[in-house]
Amino acid sequence: MDTYNKLAKFFHWVIGLLFLGLLAVGFYMEALDRSAFKFELYGIHKALGITVLALAVLRIIWRFIRPAPGHIDTHKPWERALSKLVHFILYAGILAMPLSGWVMSSAGGHAVSFFGLFEVPPIVGENKDLGTLARQIHELAAYAMLGALALHFGGAAKHHIIDRDVTLTRMSFVKNHSVNILLLLIFAILLAASYVQLIL
Repeated sequence: MDTYNKLAKFFHWVIGLLFLGLLAVGFYMEALDRSAFKFELYGIHKALGITVLALAVLRIIWRFIRPAPGHIDTHKPWERALSKLVHFILYAGILAMPLSGWVMSSAGGHAVSFFGLFEVPPIVGENKDLGTLARQIHELAAYAMLGALALHFGGAAKHHIIDRDVTLTRMSFVKNHSVNILLLLIFAILLAASYVQLIL
């Protein structure tokens, strides 16, 4: 097996794009004054966070069912080691961030509505100290994910543009070099948006 299967590709791109959007919106929300708009954004943020958590669990289950293809022979040892570290952080983050957000809301006595369709049951009871801890984990995980995503993007860009190997195309739905450059550009814009919101 030298490429990722279609379901693995679906999980990768959907979770990745959702996560980047959530990071950018999350940093943006923090700077807003209390308002109806801010609370509406929080509601959407929470619902999408639960969506990411559900997709992340399914992705991990699918990863055990259909393991990822091995490294390409041209990958250097340091690239393989860095890739393993970055992927570990990414997998940990897509679980830790929505879980800590869910705990934060539950511990603060705030409901988590799934787009108004139903309320997600609280994962813990009200607890101010636990809520504070969950917030700290949520924020630290966000910074860690920004770093890991930057390395992930840098690696994909290096392999696709400089090395011109099949690292990116194995995870892409298309084989066209230019189309995959466009995907990298979209990823870069969303990643940059998160950094911009962080420093503003």
